[in-house]
Amino acid sequence: MDLRKVGLTCATGLTLGLAMVFTPAPAQAAKTLPGMAYTHTTPAKARGTWYTHTVVVGGYYKTVVKPHAVTWYYKAKHAGKWQKERQLKNQYLYVYRYNLKMTTTTLHMFGFYGANQKKGNFHFLSTRSIKGKSVRVMVDDNGSVNYHAWKNVK
Repeated sequence: MDLRKVGLTCATGLTLGLAMVFTPAPAQAAKTLPGMAYTHTTPAKARGTWYTHTVVVGGYYKTVVKPHAVTWYYKAKHAGKWQKERQLKNQYLYVYRYNLKMTTTTLHMFGFYGANQKKGNFHFLSTRSIKGKSVRVMVDDNGSVNYHAWKNVK
C-alpha cells in the first residue's frame, strides 16, 4: 500500500469537505410571509363551513375550516356536486394574524396560506343583518361575504 496515495486521498477529501462547509448555501425561498408570525391552528371563531357566491365566476364557494385544516370547494351555479379545489392542513397550513386599526375599531384579520404562497386573502369576522336578524359572517379583504348558512347565500 502506497502511503503517498493514501495521504493524497485524505488531503483531497479534507479539502473538499472544508470547501463544502465554508461555501455559502444557495438562498432558499422563504416559506412564510416576511415579518409576520404564523401558527398552524385556525381561529376558533372562524371554524365551520362558510359559503359565498361569486359574480365574476358565476358559481359558489364553500370553505371548510377545521382546527388544523382548511379546504376550499367550488360549485358551478347549476352543477350538482361540490368540487374540491384546494386543501391545506397540518404543517402545510400557515395561519397569519394581523390587527388592522381603523378609526374607532380594530379588525382582527387572519389569513390562510400555503408554503411559498405570495398572495391570498385575509378575512375578518363581523355581523350582518338579514331579515331583521344579526348573522355572523366572515368577510374577505376583497369584500366578499361568507355565510355559515347556505340559505343566506342562494
